[in-house]
Amino acid sequence: MLLAADGLTDKEIAKRLDLQLTTIRTHWERVREKLGTSNKAQSISKLLAQLYREKARSERAYEHMIKLVVETVPDFAIFLIEPDGTLRTWNEGVKTVFGYDADEWIGKSADMIFTHADRKANILEKELSVAMDLGRANNKRWHQRKDGSKFWGSGFASTVLDEEGNLIGIVKICRDHTLLTGDRKTLSPGDLETDKPEI
Repeated sequence: MLLAADGLTDKEIAKRLDLQLTTIRTHWERVREKLGTSNKAQSISKLLAQLYREKARSERAYEHMIKLVVETVPDFAIFLIEPDGTLRTWNEGVKTVFGYDADEWIGKSADMIFTHADRKANILEKELSVAMDLGRANNKRWHQRKDGSKFWGSGFASTVLDEEGNLIGIVKICRDHTLLTGDRKTLSPGDLETDKPEI
């Protein structure tokens, strides 16, 4: 069917597949009977439409599964950042960790989760650059919540590529380590081991 959609004649298809021409014609007769179409063009059109619908259903099911996985870990902020630093997705973990609702988050610059000093040092750009160059950037540093308080967070940023290897964005996963202590107090550097920020 795909060979016919590419414009090959029955004779060319038979030659390409090393089949008899009568086999190809019998195949098309069966396809037309099954689909209730009157010619090959209608059959191709109907089959392609079915394939596209199945692919769309499959993609929706996959996207739904990913959403369910992301939503089952509310202690982790998991979100996609576009290469220019724009926040593209949100999960409940973003609310838990950073304090932002979806409408305050999506479309904004990811700079807002970094401390003032890190924003001045262009840490977002550096982190995204490392992730794009190496495929992944580890991240342990001070982050900033919506209310301005700071917390020691750890996680990583990793590239997300499409089927052709083109960059879609960078997924960032971050966990608030103050949650591990059982309360939401803001840590000071002295409360932590000698961890130093890393990109």
